[in-house]
Amino acid sequence: MSDDLQTVSPDQIAVAATPAEDAFVLIQSPGGAIQKTPYQQLLAKLIATDLIFADEITLQADLAHEEDTVALVNNDPDPLTNGWWRKVGASGAGNWEQFEQLAKAIRDAVEVLKNDAKAWAETASATAGDLDGKLDALNISFPEQPCYALNWPNSLVLVATDLADQVVWAVDVDGRMLMNSGHSMTDISLAANGALKSALAALLAVESDFLWPVTDAADNLLGGWRKSGAYAGRFDFAFTPLVNGRPISARPLSGAASTDYVVFSYADGSGLLQLRVERRSTGAITFQTGAGNNFMPSLSEDGMLVFTSDAASGFDEVVFASADGSGEITPVTSRSTLVVLMGDSNSSDVEGYYPQFAAIASGRTSFMAGWSRQTTPQIAARQNGIPCTITVSGNSIPGSGTATITAMSTRFLSQAGLAVAKQMDVRVNGVDCTIYKDAGSYTNPATYADVYTIGRKVAGGAVAVAAGTPVYTINGINNRVGTQIMWPGRNDGAAALMSVTKPGVQAMIAYLSPLSKHYLIFGIVPSGYPTTAEIYGTTPHTQIRAYNDDMLATYGNAMDATHSGRFFDIHTYFVNRAAGTSQCMTDAGLTPTADDLTDIANGIPPRQIVTQDTTGFHFTVAARQQVAARILEILAAKGW
Repeated sequence: MSDDLQTVSPDQIAVAATPAEDAFVLIQSPGGAIQKTPYQQLLAKLIATDLIFADEITLQADLAHEEDTVALVNNDPDPLTNGWWRKVGASGAGNWEQFEQLAKAIRDAVEVLKNDAKAWAETASATAGDLDGKLDALNISFPEQPCYALNWPNSLVLVATDLADQVVWAVDVDGRMLMNSGHSMTDISLAANGALKSALAALLAVESDFLWPVTDAADNLLGGWRKSGAYAGRFDFAFTPLVNGRPISARPLSGAASTDYVVFSYADGSGLLQLRVERRSTGAITFQTGAGNNFMPSLSEDGMLVFTSDAASGFDEVVFASADGSGEITPVTSRSTLVVLMGDSNSSDVEGYYPQFAAIASGRTSFMAGWSRQTTPQIAARQNGIPCTITVSGNSIPGSGTATITAMSTRFLSQAGLAVAKQMDVRVNGVDCTIYKDAGSYTNPATYADVYTIGRKVAGGAVAVAAGTPVYTINGINNRVGTQIMWPGRNDGAAALMSVTKPGVQAMIAYLSPLSKHYLIFGIVPSGYPTTAEIYGTTPHTQIRAYNDDMLATYGNAMDATHSGRFFDIHTYFVNRAAGTSQCMTDAGLTPTADDLTDIANGIPPRQIVTQDTTGFHFTVAARQQVAARILEILAAKGW
């Protein structure tokens, strides 16, 4: 008996590659006897699960477990089946559903697919059916893998070529889909595969749902792979791959536009995302983006392309444009980073609040568009809400030099009582030009001596200009995407506020190009000390209050508790006659004097916040600081 006994060390014991389900493991507690425990039970405790099975067949045959019981399958012949499963349904019924694969199993599956596909790709007799099967396997294994690449890896799993023997599609060892990024892949060649190319050519006319794009050697949209693995012709995206962390999918809505156009994304040679729109019927390119990243496109039923871009602003914003290539690319929401102060002297950098606003508007670009002594039609012409129309001598702007403007609807560079030369860049019939005003005097639209001329900004061909052609200022074009603070009307006269100022404001709002427009409208303040022409009880005072009240009712109160409206009744902010107070003075930490109280009783701004320059409607730095602070407060409350 003693001859049969052996003493061995652990490293002498053979390793069981695949322990049997009925195997036991010997265990011993300190000071206790040696005991045995089932291998599967020990493994289950080590991995903190309830049950463990060798394969899915055995698992699915054992339904005598409560719902949400967790089990592990660890040795199934199909490596993708190995992983965590959860019981669905009551004990004795239902089934087991997998909720997580084992990482090693996935790697093993990739290795199998890689070797299998490599052999397939090298076989001249490969068919489209073979490709379908390989893609099906990849889709099952890697349903959420991003399908992009800016650099081609050395090891490819599946490869497809176009009719010019250039690689247009591939899958790498990690299951990622690689695609032609808008240019021919001449750096990779593949042996001619006539059977595969013939199969591709035969399928080009098929239309269905698509997953990955394919382009030919001439950068034309060739077709796409369906998620099932089948190849087809022109397509729409139905997947969300990523480039640089940005999605590049497109899901057009149903309707005429998605029938007429197809849009797709690609990465250009610099690794930036671009979009291309093609008309289905002809294949002609109708729209193509350029600078920056442009991604996540979608087509609306009315033919508008909506996408995300960082090209114009430097940050990701949703923009839209016509899919047929006409019109401009416009942000869906006004840019909060650009604030345009549009108005007369009270919005200027001399007598207005512009310097005080710019000083505290951190992170925003403030554009000063306040010109003293101008009326609403002049302000609206500079803003392009009511564009100026012109007639020029000879009905033409010469290729070089200038032409005299013989008639114009609004002398928008002129300022009453100021004889100063001015100029401004404009666009006429799509051509950039410059309008010049000499130093002649201007009193009003009927009394003036100033002369206007116009010339091309860059010499070129003559520009035909019919009588009454509109001109659009470049500043107005560039600023229409920004947040606009509008304060016109003070120079219109109280009697014209409802007939001139309000329609002008409405036109200025309409010109803003975003779908969600950010704007704030200022009311009119009656003239203060030393004048008394607009005190409470006078006709001008009544007309001013009627305008302010009408605009409050139309656009809502921007100074209520939640800053919900778009109209800032600055008259009431400066003076609340009924309450006998001035909120502006309170905010500025000023104590009303007897003269201030007299002004408040008269319904005009207290003289302590008025510059007293004979006009009565220019305000002190302290008042302007409070106006600037209130604007920022309103913008912040609105999330602009």
